[in-house]
Amino acid sequence: MLFRCLWRPLLTAALLAALFLVPSLVLMGGEWLPELLGAVENYVPSWVGLLKFLVFSALCWVWLWEGSALQILLALLLWFCGSWALALILRPRRAKTSPL
Repeated sequence: MLFRCLWRPLLTAALLAALFLVPSLVLMGGEWLPELLGAVENYVPSWVGLLKFLVFSALCWVWLWEGSALQILLALLLWFCGSWALALILRPRRAKTSPL
């Protein structure tokens, strides 16, 4: 029962985090992705490292527009798909109209 109540907010938070990280992942081009995943596996709680990564991801929103047209198009496509998924998750549920 608890999972039924929490899956929508958790999925919404995960999608919002993914939407925030789209430009940084597009600009990296997948080069640094193994290093980032390795850092997650060997996680040592460090607020400084997390803060640097969040600042880098925020700056990528500005740097994206200086990238190539393909990078901009890919980021916009991924952002649109993520936003569409978020809209589908957040839409209100329909009540059953059948008497059965």
